[in-house]
Parts: sequence; structure tokens; C-alpha cells
Amino acid sequence: REPFSLQWYRKYILRRNLITTSESITRFMKNGQAEWTYHFQEIRDNGGNRVLMQDVENNYKNNIWLPEPEKKFDFQNMNKSESTLNYYKQILDIAYRDGIEVEIIVSPFHASLLEALDEVGLWSIFENWKKSLVEINEYLSRKYKVPAFSVWDYSGYNSINTEAVPPLNDTENLMMWFWDGTHFRPELGEIILDQLLDYKSDERTIPEDFGTIINSQNID
Repeated sequence: REPFSLQWYRKYILRRNLITTSESITRFMKNGQAEWTYHFQEIRDNGGNRVLMQDVENNYKNNIWLPEPEKKFDFQNMNKSESTLNYYKQILDIAYRDGIEVEIIVSPFHASLLEALDEVGLWSIFENWKKSLVEINEYLSRKYKVPAFSVWDYSGYNSINTEAVPPLNDTENLMMWFWDGTHFRPELGEIILDQLLDYKSDERTIPEDFGTIINSQNID
């Protein structure tokens, strides 16, 4: 889908253009990659994790999930000519055709964002979206007569996604796994990579309830 309304996008671009040069230098390394430790101070300067998470939830509910003017979520591209799931299908078709190994991931979200998704009436659409990911993946595996790629689901309710959020305006205590409801910290990314690569680390433990391979046999 096209996630942002034009009005919201213009405001976003304007706000980003107002960032000072010194802040930009602090936030980005010379190679252009974001300096992830910048988030620590950014969260504290803006009132803590809970304030940031509330801002993100409001943005998703008012702009990303239900953009103007229709205030409707769908899987159509900008001119409504085709489903955006076709892009996913085309990418996987190339991977299957060319023998490229792929791991498909549904990213982890904090439980508060999942609650917001349910609040605006999109939970069933979210579940059907995951079913579509599985159906398209398995269709292409049958087409090319090879085993299906793994579809890892890290969303849902588990011991990581239900991490406690610090109280409002607590700028000292930061969350262990999330920057906000939809962006997770590098520490969580390392756990996901450990699981995908079947890597055993002495420094990290993968919770038993985190990460599930979904397929047509278990997704219902």
C-alpha cells in the first residue's frame, strides 16, 4: 500500500528539512548509515519511551493505517491498478526461479501497537495478510517444485513483544528491546539473526515463545 497521505508526507518532509546540520552529523556516520546510539538521547529528549510509543501509535492510527482522504486501509497501489502483494509475489518468483535462498520475516511489534491495530478494526486484515504471504510463498514453491521458503512470524504476543513500557515521562529507564512500538533495538535483531542462522550464542538466549515458522498447516 501507499502508507502516507500527501498532506502528512509534506509535513514530514518539512520537519525533516528543519533538522540542523549539527544534528544530522550526530545522527549519521560518514557512510550515511544511521548512528543507532543516537536514539538513546533522542528518546530522553522527547520524554521517554512511553511518549514516543504513543506518538508512533497515533501516527499509525491517523496516517499510516487510515490515510486521507478515504481513511481506509487496503492493499492497492497509488492508482488502484493492482494489489501491492503482487510486488511480493514478483520478488519471490525471481528468488525461486534463480535459486536464491530467502527467509521471509514478519517483524516484531510491541503489544501496544498490536492493541492499536485491533482498536481501529484491522486485526482480521492483518491476519489475512499473513495468510496471503504464506499462500503466495507455497504456490511458488509448488510452481518450481522446490521446498518452500521459511516464513518467520515474530509478531503477536510473546515475552519480548509484551515488554513493560516505562511510566510516562520516565527519561532514565529505557526499554531493552524496542525504541518504539514498531522499531526494535539491535539487541533484538541479533536474536532474530541467531534464530534464522541457527546460531548458538553464549551471550544471548532465544525465548521459546519468540519466533514461529508459519505455513498453511498451522496458520489457522
